Amino acid sequence: MYVSKKLAVCLGAVVAAAAASAAFAAIPGSNGTITGCVDSKGALKVIDAEAGGTCGAGKQTLAWNQQGPAGLQGPAGPQGPTGPQGPTGQQGPTGQQGPTGQQGMPGPSNAYFASATSKDLTDTYQTIVSLSLPPGNYLIFAKTGLLTLASTQVDCELTGPGGTDFETLWLDWPYSSSEISLMRAESVVSVSNFSATLTCRKNGASVSATAGEISAIKVGTVTKQ
Repeated sequence: MYVSKKLAVCLGAVVAAAAASAAFAAIPGSNGTITGCVDSKGALKVIDAEAGGTCGAGKQTLAWNQQGPAGLQGPAGPQGPTGPQGPTGQQGPTGQQGPTGQQGMPGPSNAYFASATSKDLTDTYQTIVSLSLPPGNYLIFAKTGLLTLASTQVDCELTGPGGTDFETLWLDWPYSSSEISLMRAESVVSVSNFSATLTCRKNGASVSATAGEISAIKVGTVTKQ
């Protein structure tokens, strides 16, 4: 179909006129189409095709869209500035408790020590050396040298809050120099200090207790079997 330059100019004018008269007719139509009639002289008349308007005899019907095709997408614009920080959100729920970790290495042990000078033993028990200890679990060791000029018997005891360990030693002349040693375990849960004490007595000839010593090592647990 050939449309003259004059007709194209008329179409542009008709579009403007149609937009101005939109209050009086449904032009363009609901789908954006504009319908018009062209007579043999090139005159164009816009009609309302949706309302039933038609072109008469000897006139040509033209239809075109008011809106053209979409153009190409333009390039992205520059990034805008960072917006202000939003308010702090509500605290989330407490998470589940994690698994129990591995047991740590044992802590350091504490050691305690006491010594005494020589003492002459009597027929009744007398203290050779004593050691004061804070509450806890201990391995306690005690010893003393023994010196006599005749054969005789010596009895020694290592005593703590949990009981007494007993040891008897016979000294034979002329081998009259010897040593007696005792050991015991103590578990004390009281709030005050306690004492571990080494006591000895003679049964016969004179005896001297020399270089009495008592030592204690604090441990994590004491297991008695």
